[in-house]
Amino acid sequence: MRARIGNGPLQPPIKLPHLTPAYPESLRANGDHGAVILEALVSADGSFQVLNVLTPVDPDLLTPVQPELARAAVDAARQWQYEPTRLHGVPVDTPL
Repeated sequence: MRARIGNGPLQPPIKLPHLTPAYPESLRANGDHGAVILEALVSADGSFQVLNVLTPVDPDLLTPVQPELARAAVDAARQWQYEPTRLHGVPVDTPL
């Protein structure tokens, strides 16, 4: 079951210790930067599942970020863990 607004008492997911993505050294050396926004799901077991890379775009230049940067973000996010969302006390999948 997935959590939805209006389904009842809902406790949001709680992120456990954060793993910061390693910034690719080759991009740092070139001065490349950007932001990567991910669409994801926190599953009922607390795992973070990346569903899609939404905006692999440099917000200042509106140009695509290097695939290496998007890959580093996805690799780090796959290691994140959460205390899952609970609906009526039962763990449920939650899209983020």
